[in-house]
Amino acid sequence: MINGNSYYVMYLAIITELLFSFRLVLDEERRWTEENIDSTALKHFPNISRNDALQRPILYSCWLSKDYVPVDREELREYVKARLKVRVCGK
Repeated sequence: MINGNSYYVMYLAIITELLFSFRLVLDEERRWTEENIDSTALKHFPNISRNDALQRPILYSCWLSKDYVPVDREELREYVKARLKVRVCGK
């Protein structure tokens, strides 16, 4: 489970990426932006878990629980695969 500060930093990283890196054209620019987001977050929140708070891609969903919360990519992938199988078999 992600602690409070890590959750806050993850939220800030998402907002920053939405404002800046999704508008960038070159992969080099995106990497530079991600590195600066990470270094700034770690500078101001040194006690956060980098793996929890800044792992990319940062995904949110309400599919795995009733709340819109951060989700693990593999868990979400397995859920979607299972839902697609139900839809295909349900024809």
